[in-house]
Formats: sequence, structure tokens, C-alpha cells
Amino acid sequence: MTSLNGIRVLDLSAVFPFPMAAAYLADLGADVIKIENPRLPDPSRKMGSPSGSTHDGSIFVLANRNKRCLSLNLKRPRGMEVFKKLLANTDVLIESFLPGTTSRLGITYDDLRDSFPRLVYCHGSPYGYGQSSRPAHEINIAAEAGLIATTGTASTPVPPGFQPSDVAGAFCAVGGILAALLARHQTGRGQFVNASLFDGAMSMLSLVAAEHLAGGNTDRGKMDVSGMAPGYRVYQTREGFIALGTLEDAAYEKFLNYIDRKHIKNMPEESQIAELSRYFLDCDSSSIQRLIDAELLVSRVNSVAEAMTSARLRTPTLLQRMPQGGETLGAPFHLSETPVSIRSGVPERGEHTRDILKTLGYSQAEYEELQNEGVVA
Repeated sequence: MTSLNGIRVLDLSAVFPFPMAAAYLADLGADVIKIENPRLPDPSRKMGSPSGSTHDGSIFVLANRNKRCLSLNLKRPRGMEVFKKLLANTDVLIESFLPGTTSRLGITYDDLRDSFPRLVYCHGSPYGYGQSSRPAHEINIAAEAGLIATTGTASTPVPPGFQPSDVAGAFCAVGGILAALLARHQTGRGQFVNASLFDGAMSMLSLVAAEHLAGGNTDRGKMDVSGMAPGYRVYQTREGFIALGTLEDAAYEKFLNYIDRKHIKNMPEESQIAELSRYFLDCDSSSIQRLIDAELLVSRVNSVAEAMTSARLRTPTLLQRMPQGGETLGAPFHLSETPVSIRSGVPERGEHTRDILKTLGYSQAEYEELQNEGVVA
């Protein structure tokens, strides 16, 4: 039994954020059908290093596990015929087309809602439906949403070394879709879900935004959680770096007592930082481990490789084996009765086209005819 057993999703999105949202729904048990144009496959198939025995890139593998793949040209009338037949038994549609594309194809939410009133329609975009139509990537969104203003220094702002906007945008889509499905259970009607990377990025800025709205100082380094305060900061040791997370006064005082530095508490912050920097520079791995074991909110700054070997990844089965070989990060949802799982790997282009058409009533001869016309592949 899975959480989304019996739910069908059509995934028209490409690249990373919104295919990732569809993958999470597939992990939760939905039947997700990825639709790719026969001539224009998802560009992410070539993004990242080949993973396992598949020739597809790591980004495609991450965002397209547990899906079936239908190769279908929506620009052809017969391709649209197939698409509409699929919609008759579809619960969720996810698309991330550029502005105007769905209008030209005649598949906007307004085009479809009367014929498919139970359909939950999710549009994913950089800025949200009806907002700016400018293209944007992670770095652009992070810049405009204020994320980059919180990292690096005032003279050298740097982008995050990961994709907070993309990942948060995917979760915005998942949350909106699940809420819409729950509402449909009560009303019998679907609705439009407007998911944007910018909104996702702003959600990452929540604590900073809350302080700003309250009139506080959110300049780089001025907030306690900015990583610049003496008790909430990264320090260098003899063997790498550590993160000190003593945000609360009581926790900071407990730490200072433990290391016999209680006297620095009333010094200027610059003096406290200098004193702690000297202390940590004299710490080796064993002394750092004693601080960790004493539960003083001290953590080693792991490399990506070190983080990926953490036992914590395997305890809730967040790191999972792919059927084609290799490993990937699974969905971060841990449910006791309907656990998530990776049941199948990534599909080849058009791998399930024949099977899907067969369920729609197309004969072998009709399938071959559609192939010859360039409608499917």
C-alpha cells in the first residue's frame, strides 16, 4: 500500500525542479507518466555524470526514477488526441512550459478544466503564472530573492553551493498538489496550482524575512543566525573546520564553561571570536569529538563525500539503490504505514509508449501508424 495508490500524474515538465516534484509523487506511489517530445528529449538526460548502468546523467536519474515514459508529439493533432485520452483518467498534470506554449497547444488550465473538472493542474515556472516571463536559473532566482545577499561577504557575495530555489520550488509544487488532491476529495473538483522557484527561494529566506518585517537589522552578519556571531559560527581547527551552533545564551554559556572560557562572555564580539579562534586552532580531532560527545552543539564541517557516507543517510533509507545500479537520494518522507520507495529506475525514451497506447485502446497497427507519422517514437 502506498500513499498515492491509484493517482495518475502526467509529467510534461523538463530539466530539474518540477520533474523532481513529479518524482516525489512517484515515490509516494503515484503512477507518473513522463511525456517527452520524440525530437526534443528532456535536456537533463545529458546533465551530470552517467549513473549506474544507464547512459543518462545523474540529474535525470535523480528526478525521473519511478516513472514511465511516453514519447509523444503534442504539436501533431493525433498526438493531442492521445494526450486527451490520457487526461480522461489522469488526476494531476504538471507542466513547466515557457509562456505561450500551453496557449498555442490549447492545454492551459482554462482550456482543460471544463472537460476534466477533477484535474489538478500544476504550472511550474521561475516567477509564477502571470508574473515575469523572463527565463531564469537558480543563480538568478537566488540573487533576486535575497539569498545571495546573505552569503559570502559584503565585498564578495557568493551564490549558495547548492540549489535552494530549485529544491524549494519542487516542494512548493508537491505541497500544493497534495493539498489540491485533499480538497478534491471533499469538493469533487480539481484546481490550478501555481508553483514558482521565486516563492520557493523566499521560503528559504523565512527567518531573515520575518526579522526584516519586524523592523530588525538583516544586513549581512547582523542576525544571530547569519553565521557571524561568536557562538554561531564556523571555526578552523588543526584538522578541518567545525560549526558552533550555540545560538541561545544558555547554550553558549554552557559551552564556554566547558572549555573554561566563561570570562570572555562580556567581551566585545570581535574579542570573543578571536579568543575562540585561538582555542579551536589548538583542537585536534579527538578534542573535537569530546565536544561533540558532550552535546555542546558542535559539528564537524563535512565535505560532500563525507556527508554522503553518513550512517544517518541509511537509517531512514534516504540513500537508496537504483534498479540500474548506483545510488540516489530518495524522498525525505518517512511514513510508518505507507512508506516511500523506489520501485523502478529511470525510463528510456519512449520505453512505455506501446504499453500506454495499448491501455488506451490503440492496436499494434495504429501504434506503427503513429510512429510513421512522427507522433510517437
